[in-house]
Amino acid sequence: MTDTETVKIPRGQVRRVAIIGGGASGAVTLDAFIKERAFDEIHLFERRSVAGGVWVLDEHIDQKQIVGRVAPGAKPEVLDPPLPIPVLQEGQSLVKTPSSQFRFRETPSYEGIRTNIPEVFMTYSDRPRWSHLDQPEVDTLTTRDVVQSYVADYINKNEGDKTHEIFYNTTVEKLTKKGLKYELDIRTEVPGSDFETWKKSTYDAVVVATGHYSIPKIPDVPGLQKVYERFPEKLEHAKFYRNLDKYHNKKVLLIGSRASGVDLGHQISKVSSQVTVSTRSLERSILQPTPSSLFQIKPIIERYSVVEDRITAHFSDGTVLEDPDYIIYGTGYYFSYPFLKQQYPDFVAQPSNEYLPFSFQHTFYVHDPLIATVGVPIDSISFRAFEYQAVLISRFYSGKAELPSLQDQLRWCLARVIKVSGERPDSIERGVHTIGIVEAVSYRDELTALGGGVSPIGSGKAFPVFGEAETTEIIKFVLLKGKEVPEEIQQRAKSFAPVPVNVSISV
Repeated sequence: MTDTETVKIPRGQVRRVAIIGGGASGAVTLDAFIKERAFDEIHLFERRSVAGGVWVLDEHIDQKQIVGRVAPGAKPEVLDPPLPIPVLQEGQSLVKTPSSQFRFRETPSYEGIRTNIPEVFMTYSDRPRWSHLDQPEVDTLTTRDVVQSYVADYINKNEGDKTHEIFYNTTVEKLTKKGLKYELDIRTEVPGSDFETWKKSTYDAVVVATGHYSIPKIPDVPGLQKVYERFPEKLEHAKFYRNLDKYHNKKVLLIGSRASGVDLGHQISKVSSQVTVSTRSLERSILQPTPSSLFQIKPIIERYSVVEDRITAHFSDGTVLEDPDYIIYGTGYYFSYPFLKQQYPDFVAQPSNEYLPFSFQHTFYVHDPLIATVGVPIDSISFRAFEYQAVLISRFYSGKAELPSLQDQLRWCLARVIKVSGERPDSIERGVHTIGIVEAVSYRDELTALGGGVSPIGSGKAFPVFGEAETTEIIKFVLLKGKEVPEEIQQRAKSFAPVPVNVSISV
């Protein structure tokens, strides 16, 4: 195959598939592969004892384990290095004592967290309803436990199918390419014991559905290293927030104003003496100014100073905050796939570790498309976007769909970075995979076209249809932001309306 030919997998080449991750991305991927009826074995590996991904709540976190765990500027090669791999042959297993390496396996869920995306986008097309709406008379949002149960039930709905198997408490620690096959080193914890088991197993293709909310990122701001060294107990990442207990009557500095940062700020302000939120760009933030001396909004922090036992944060507008009791960074996460590091060192962009430079349509690793990812797109109407990815991958692996040439895929990746660098010069890395609710419409159309259209090709799962409910929610979102509804969305809305409507008003 040349660099200018389309990329297609011969039918029957992929018989055995590994799916890594049992959250929202892994659940819909498993369903799509089962429905394709083209694979002999589908194995899903989930590191926890239950399905649900980031929606699983780890109520109790050992504070001694997390204090000082994330140093300012620390990258995944330090925070999340690969484990040593025991020497094994295919089919051989080994029992050994567990590694003591900290793995950041806790989820970022906390008490009281609710969804912030409408039900129509956070469900799959064949099960478009949650079991419970938190405030049905007001919105279509719900609680964390409802989403976790929804994902777990979706994984289990194909329980009678004989082609798949789910392995809990299990992680893939290394992937090695051997010819056309992928050899995985697989580690399984044995709950309540002092040992773990290892084995090697070979697959024809691998789907990485591990998400990207695991390895926390704290930037290296001038002076923050000294704060970390002197007062490690005061410096935290939002990933480890669980409840309000320790913030009563405390002065809290929170950095970051995207969804999780905003929610934490409002939650902590209920009990703290003061919350100060530092944001890079108030225009892009979903945070709204609150006229209160107890809840302040500030620009970026330029530096910290420590004089004796006094911490001072210096903001870019010349103001300062003195003596914060806690400094919480809600500044996101790194992409980290330690099991791919040796085989594919360019899988994650270096040195930033904040995007996948060779991910065509945020889904296929250009240099080896039998390695795919589901769940990478950010702000992209969530579960429904994952469903589009999963259907496309299942059709491609079964030989029913093809991808553009290697040259065209590389052009797409480069064009994506160039586009983002013009739109978000202050945050290129995060922007590469940030699609947004409006752009997600064309993204879904592109994936559907690549997959050969909405209907299954023979057997398989259909692509979701973008319908009236989705269009209505997008229009609500755009108008809420005070922007004009794009022409493409207007046309879709008019096709559903019984009479002509005008939704182009900017408010």
